[in-house]
Amino acid sequence: MGIDLAKDTFVACFGHIDTSQHLSFGKETTFANTLTGFATLLVWTAKQQVVGAPQWFVVEATGVYYE
Repeated sequence: MGIDLAKDTFVACFGHIDTSQHLSFGKETTFANTLTGFATLLVWTAKQQVVGAPQWFVVEATGVYYE
């Protein structure tokens, strides 16, 4: 999960890599940069997750919004 945070919203995108190192990415989804937005992200993430695969969250650390 790649996440790009801004003041009012953040954009998340799911990526997958298979055993032959082929990358695939899902549709970007925008959430409100609020507690409710992050709760919605977790619900959305649970629906996207591949069973048995580890899950990583990567945040673009520019500016102060990721703090």
